[in-house]
Amino acid sequence: MRLICLVVLAVLLLGCTGYEEQTVNTNETVKISEIKNRTDEYVGKLVKIKGVYLGWHGNESPPVTRGDWVIKDGSGQIYVTGKFPNLDPYRDVGKNITVVGYVEVTKDGRAYIRVVKVIY
Repeated sequence: MRLICLVVLAVLLLGCTGYEEQTVNTNETVKISEIKNRTDEYVGKLVKIKGVYLGWHGNESPPVTRGDWVIKDGSGQIYVTGKFPNLDPYRDVGKNITVVGYVEVTKDGRAYIRVVKVIY
């Protein structure tokens, strides 16, 4: 009985590891256009995007909350949700940032990033 409990506990703990166990190659960045053009290939994957902070100045409505913000690279822009950066949504527009996060999609198929880390 004790062995069964230990096995069940181990399985439960391993099942809780989730996204944070994945790593991202710190040298590889993904273009926003790649994510938007091939969303099905990126959903659930951890990505790194280098770009410019746009605050709340997106060209469409935010996907999850009104506090979602936008990053832009040379190929397009995408919303980021889950953690607000330590930047002012108006004064800091245009600052270079790097975002590490998971690609997710809205019910209508729009891709966005659920942030894990913001690098300034």
